[in-house]
Amino acid sequence: TTPVSITVADPFTAGAIGSDQTVCSGATITPFTETMPAAGGIGGYTYSWQSSTDGGATWPTTIIGATGIGYNPGSLTQTTSFRRLVSNTCGSNVESSVVTITVLANIPVS
Repeated sequence: TTPVSITVADPFTAGAIGSDQTVCSGATITPFTETMPAAGGIGGYTYSWQSSTDGGATWPTTIIGATGIGYNPGSLTQTTSFRRLVSNTCGSNVESSVVTITVLANIPVS
């Protein structure tokens, strides 16, 4: 018989995207950078980003055009959570941990 070689890929992980931040309403957010790269699985990786304003209970918004390793959310007026989805060539998807930007209300000066 002819020997057959089987390669078992390492587990597919999404890596890490940074840490939580607390900012004032409308302040510029520090962009999310990859603190640990995606790894394992088979093939190259593609990225997409999602946001949630309900503490991550649901992920209704895939951010159009946000397909890079990192992401700059700009300024926010409400507390928002973000995560990065990583896909590989085989169509498998994994989610990163969640990063939450807590937005503090501006207090009017009287």
